[in-house]
Amino acid sequence: MSQEAKPAKPIVVGIDGSEFSVQALRWAVSEAHRAGTSVSAIMAWQPYAVAPSSVPLPVLEQSVSEAEQRGLRETLAEAVERGTSGLPEVEVRAELVPGPPGMVLADASAHARLLVLGSHGRGYLVTALIGSVALACVRDSLCPVLVLPPGVTRRLGEDEQRLAAGPSTH
Repeated sequence: MSQEAKPAKPIVVGIDGSEFSVQALRWAVSEAHRAGTSVSAIMAWQPYAVAPSSVPLPVLEQSVSEAEQRGLRETLAEAVERGTSGLPEVEVRAELVPGPPGMVLADASAHARLLVLGSHGRGYLVTALIGSVALACVRDSLCPVLVLPPGVTRRLGEDEQRLAAGPSTH
């Protein structure tokens, strides 16, 4: 009996355009290269509700302008470019998905080997007030979750800058 090999599940990375998410992507690309798999870079966006002006009823529909979508796609493309530059060749699929980030990433985790996030490190009070994508993902994910804390993502970025600058003369 011959069984076809199933493609390896990708590493999913949450992208929000921040340097934290770019460094998380860089970590994921390096790990995917070692593991022989691909990366899905996912940026979630929440459409806002609008009431059509021609209808006097409070009918709401999800809407986002074409310019906003274009801006989000550009932000995602720039993050993927920064997150893959100078690293080994790995397939990176960039996806712009509507919905709350925690829910979108938890849904994507169903088909992932690992979910990687960069933490903004906002602290307990801000997290309590506005919520945390990382917390939602840890709670709802269907695969292991790696959250890179701000100190680690900063150190990764500094190490890469030193490597790019070349050997030190000191």
